[in-house]
Amino acid sequence: MTHSWHIHPKALAKEMLYRTGGLGALHRRRNRETLSVLMFHRVIDPGAPAWQGANPLFTMSTGFFERLLGLIKRHYTPVGLETVARARRGETLLPPRALLVTFDDGWADNVEFAAPLLRQAGVPAVFFVATGAVKSGEAFWQERLFASLMVAGESSDQWVTLGRTLGVDETIGDTNFPRKVMRLVSCLESRGDRAGQDCTAQFSTMDDRRMPQMMTPEDVTRLAEDPLFDFGTHGVSHTPFPALDDPGMELVQSWDDLSLWCAPPVKSLSFPHGHYTSEILDQAKSTGYELIFDSDKTLCGTGDGINVPACGRFEIRPPGSDPFNSDYGRHLADDFDAGRIAAEMFLRPIAVKSTRESTGLR
Repeated sequence: MTHSWHIHPKALAKEMLYRTGGLGALHRRRNRETLSVLMFHRVIDPGAPAWQGANPLFTMSTGFFERLLGLIKRHYTPVGLETVARARRGETLLPPRALLVTFDDGWADNVEFAAPLLRQAGVPAVFFVATGAVKSGEAFWQERLFASLMVAGESSDQWVTLGRTLGVDETIGDTNFPRKVMRLVSCLESRGDRAGQDCTAQFSTMDDRRMPQMMTPEDVTRLAEDPLFDFGTHGVSHTPFPALDDPGMELVQSWDDLSLWCAPPVKSLSFPHGHYTSEILDQAKSTGYELIFDSDKTLCGTGDGINVPACGRFEIRPPGSDPFNSDYGRHLADDFDAGRIAAEMFLRPIAVKSTRESTGLR
């Protein structure tokens, strides 16, 4: 689609390099012995009630996701979790330019919108679920509060009242409403989960159709019956592991919960918020987790096997989806810049070393 605003020269160069095949040729050579792991959170049809209140930083439209799956199939070999585990054990080699799709948290829209598109494309995926949210059926307070304030809108006095309650004034010098709301939620986060939950109970007044929804245990069971899909854990509470009093408890409890709903063939974990320490990593391995994923935004080198202690993952964000960037809101939900996205995926640093003290990048 052609737009009237200025196209940045770098973006134009990437698009031209992609269209002429140069970027693809570089990718085929550079990334032949790598595993790319993509991280997603939410995929929603813009016509669905949940779209209005969804956090744009963690949400993409069904149209954008469908086109991204097409790019993945053109340039990568999608693999499932079991194939990665077998490569980790040294039982097999990964195919050239392997790619694993992952989803974090356990959102209900993964079942409603993402899974059908993955099936249609024949692309495997693994869903890392925060088991406490799945058991309770209640989304994280941050997302519920964000959705409530966004749906109420800037004309409502809800967000002003919350700002006054927190002792901050978010009305000055910022015309970007989603950014205001994010700042309020961030301010509340710094005061702890109890304060966040109390405020959310006070300000979350909208109907359930637009409120963020989590998978149910039954959803997990049904989705796990599809051979394309696997499940892993994302903790119990979704709290960053270093902030927990007892990370070991969540490592054990989250797997026990998940095992009640399905029988994953590989014990796997993605760290909530990507945060962990070397001690927590060792604890996870001693608890039996075979595949561990963080958010280090790197590709995993596979030439000598998968030797990194945790596999890096990265997100692809649609253009204009970050309220903290100047281009926020200037694009349609389904706008897809293949050159930009390909460059973002193809040119990631490659982690190759097995020692966690080293960055292991080349």
